[in-house]
Amino acid sequence: MKFVLFALMMGESEFLPGDLAKDKVFRIARVVSALSYFAGIVMIFLGLISLIKVGLGISNFSMPQTAQGMLGGGLIFCSANGLISRYLIKGLLHPSGRLIAFLLPFGSALFIVVYRELVINSSEKLESYKRTITEGSLVEWMGFLALVASAILLLKAARNREPNASRYLLLSASAVCFLVGMEEMSWGQMIFNWDTPSFVGQYNVQDETGFHNLWFIHQQTWIIGALVMTLFLLLSLSGFLLRSLGLVRPLSFADMLLPLGCTASYFLVASVFYWLTVVDKSGAGLVFFHSSEQEIGELFFYCGILIHSVYAYLISPRSRGALE
Repeated sequence: MKFVLFALMMGESEFLPGDLAKDKVFRIARVVSALSYFAGIVMIFLGLISLIKVGLGISNFSMPQTAQGMLGGGLIFCSANGLISRYLIKGLLHPSGRLIAFLLPFGSALFIVVYRELVINSSEKLESYKRTITEGSLVEWMGFLALVASAILLLKAARNREPNASRYLLLSASAVCFLVGMEEMSWGQMIFNWDTPSFVGQYNVQDETGFHNLWFIHQQTWIIGALVMTLFLLLSLSGFLLRSLGLVRPLSFADMLLPLGCTASYFLVASVFYWLTVVDKSGAGLVFFHSSEQEIGELFFYCGILIHSVYAYLISPRSRGALE
């Protein structure tokens, strides 16, 4: 019954045999659970470091970093008892999963607004909060992992297709996700902490190994990002409308190009965050928003990309003679 529901949700049962769907879904669930467990350990570790600094008198108590550690404990608990795997499998196999995926960004955005209003009520707490969301933070690492996962899923989705426009689109999208992900990590500089090459540093505004902060484009990156996110929002809304009218054939070029309708909420929230960044960077000085929160907007955007990448992978054809 679950496979029938899954086929109805995807809209094309003949391209996705039940056993193949089950294998892919359980594989994704295992990977997500393992990554959640690892992320939880890192978050708790960072929280403990913050508490140790407080005990030694090196720094003051930080509610944002403490909350991050508590969230890490919740992730470990949910991963260890299988909650993440079970609910992810249920979400992917059941039509209600798309509704939950669509509503999640709104709930998350509401939580952020309430958290900012009730907890981040001083300049000291704001500085602590910024450390949890700025470059090199856990938020950026999660975005990086979402991009890498998207690149892998899109590559696997393209691997067994015949050479056609859809395959080249998926391969191109995979390459773009990988390139953007590497830019997020400054091509490994944030991991291995090497010195920026001199020929790059003299043109890079932030003295990093990367291209998006080069002097001639740095000031335009926020408006470019906002426009790209808005474009994806329009594409996802178009995809929802065209699929509802039966005008998009599964596995077609349009099916791969137009994100699922449930990703619209991710691109909407991401667009709002980025347009606020554009306004704040223009010198408006928004009281309720800080430009560092653009990293949160990027995470929402990358999660929307990841959801559509999962869809492209799940409906990809059976490999030649065996499961992928």
